[in-house]
Amino acid sequence: MKSKQPEPLEQPKQVKRDKPKTRGNGQGSVAQLPSGSWHWEIRLSGQRYGGTKSTKTSAMGELARVRTDFERGVLASADKTTFEKFANKWLERQKHLSPNTRRMYTHDLGYTFKI
Repeated sequence: MKSKQPEPLEQPKQVKRDKPKTRGNGQGSVAQLPSGSWHWEIRLSGQRYGGTKSTKTSAMGELARVRTDFERGVLASADKTTFEKFANKWLERQKHLSPNTRRMYTHDLGYTFKI
C-alpha cells in the first residue's frame, strides 16, 4: 500500500515592513568612532553642526545644547543674515548692560539702535 504524501503547507506571505525610524528630523545623531571617542552631528535649517567628545553622555549633551541654542535663536541660521541684523539681535538680548556700556557698544558697531 502506498502511503499518501502530505501536502506541503502553504507558506504565509511575507509582508515587507520598513524599519521604523528611531530619530525624527532635527534630532541629530551620535556614533562611536574607532578611536573610542564619540562623534555628534545635527543639521538645522541646512546648516551642519558637529564635533567629537570623549564620552557618549557628553556628546549627547553637546547635541542637546546646540539644538536648544538654535531654537532660542542664539546660533545664526543658514539664511542670509546680515551683520547689522545679527548685531541688532545680539544687542537687544543684552539686558544686563549699563546705559554707558550699551552706548559704547552701539558706537563701536557703528549703527544707531533704538533703545
